[in-house]
Amino acid sequence: MKGSQVELADGKQMWAIVHGNTLPMWIYDRETLRFLEVSKGAIRRYGYSRAEFLSMTVRDLMPRFEEETTADEGSELVEARALSTHRHRDGQAIYVKTHSNALVYGGRVARLVVAKDAAPQVDEPKLAAQHDEATGLPNQELLKSRALQAFENADRTRRRVAIVRLKLDQYEEVVERYGRSASDTCLRQVGTWLTRRLRGMDSVGRIGDKEFTMVLAELDDDFDLYRVATALLKIFAEPALIAGQSVLLSASLGIAVYPEDGREYEVLDRESAVALGRARQAGGHRIAMFSKQGAERTELDVYMREMMKQKSFLLHYQPEYSPEGEVRVLEALLRLPGKEGGFISPDRFIPIAEETGMIEPLGLWVIQEAARQSKAWRDEYGESPRIAVNVSPLQLRSKNFAAEALSVLRACSVDPRTIEFEITERAVLEFDEVSKPMRELAKAGITFAVDDFGTGYSSLQHLHRLPISILKIDRSFVQRMDAPRGTEAIVEAIVSMAHSLGMRVVAEGVETEDQRRNSIRMGCDAIQGFLHSRPVRASLVPGLIGWTSNSVDRVKTSGVVEA
Repeated sequence: MKGSQVELADGKQMWAIVHGNTLPMWIYDRETLRFLEVSKGAIRRYGYSRAEFLSMTVRDLMPRFEEETTADEGSELVEARALSTHRHRDGQAIYVKTHSNALVYGGRVARLVVAKDAAPQVDEPKLAAQHDEATGLPNQELLKSRALQAFENADRTRRRVAIVRLKLDQYEEVVERYGRSASDTCLRQVGTWLTRRLRGMDSVGRIGDKEFTMVLAELDDDFDLYRVATALLKIFAEPALIAGQSVLLSASLGIAVYPEDGREYEVLDRESAVALGRARQAGGHRIAMFSKQGAERTELDVYMREMMKQKSFLLHYQPEYSPEGEVRVLEALLRLPGKEGGFISPDRFIPIAEETGMIEPLGLWVIQEAARQSKAWRDEYGESPRIAVNVSPLQLRSKNFAAEALSVLRACSVDPRTIEFEITERAVLEFDEVSKPMRELAKAGITFAVDDFGTGYSSLQHLHRLPISILKIDRSFVQRMDAPRGTEAIVEAIVSMAHSLGMRVVAEGVETEDQRRNSIRMGCDAIQGFLHSRPVRASLVPGLIGWTSNSVDRVKTSGVVEA
């Protein structure tokens, strides 16, 4: 014994004791509430697979976890407590008594719990007072209590808390078609999905006929929030089993954030309801934020999806020139027309596309459109420069990206060797996740370039291990080469390193003749920037290059052309 915990020197022994045991028992992490180990008896009694258990927290099994946890749980041994209410995988309540021990398992502060079936007792109505009857989830009163605790923690750690209101989009149809009893089964399934997807520090409760509220705690930033929120929407990709039928559901989410949108639970609850209304008005199955900044992001997300439906996104093309002035590559740049004319900056809409998952279909569209345009130029003019397409790290990490990208190129009758994928240094840093799809694509003939190179340094160790052929030096280095205490030495070092690895180098952001001369003097293999050409519409590319219809006549170009 050490303090109030049992120190386990032999984790394998404890694993063997729990893993094959026929009694329902488990070990969970006291900090995250995640299951660390589970017995065969628990798998049989509760209906979850081992993999499902290890992806869950004790709140998934015990919706009333806090209420049933006594002050004695900090001691070494907790005697069999009064009745506990656990949840089977099918949503039904299981009544048990539990013993638990404090211990250290795998270096984590944990508890070992053994559960035995028990009959319901008279104190069950008292426990039920703070829980929804149909789902067993906390009601509004209990959820508020958990939210207030999360607010206190957020003040102490300088983090944020989100109040998320979720509403099923088709609940009325479910009730009308299958009846109230079947709809309760539907709600239990949704409640189980939500609790399984949330993190250990989060909470979910049912607050209305078809509404759930979640408290997302310990959030660092908007990306953290959107990551959790989009994960919640994705659970509805799995059909619910209602009256023996598989039914696809969808939901809308409204979000208010502590402390930006308010410091009172009631205020944030109302604001999340307002945001939810916006999400439903926008067509459902969406996320909406209450704050002005969040509302603007939501509005832009809705606008982007509408423009996707209308096929209103555009590609403009910016050429890369050889030192002799010949166009070698055309970089395809995504353009989103604004409501009032002009274009919305990619710095505004690309992060939203990444956060909401829209980047995957949008990115495939860019590849398809660039491939289609390349084929059109080859059909009319006999050839086309290689087309470079920007690819997000999220696309590369997508399970089927390589196969889908190659399928798109085949459908357009385009040789992969005529396509270049530009990735960021952030993608290079994610070596373990991107190396396999990159090698698969490179084997098919696609060239890889690293865009904006030089803004991150830890990626250098991975460059030679990935199929990268080109480095594009970030414009900030190129434009400061001739400044006092400039970046000439850095550019020279990048060029030397790249050439030693057999890579070509492109100088980005070249806007003056001095920058062009310096880039060539440093050994850069290609130049890109406004000095030669701004990005232009596809219809202007033939004139920019000097093509004539049904001809392969290419001419050297150095004039400024603007879209």
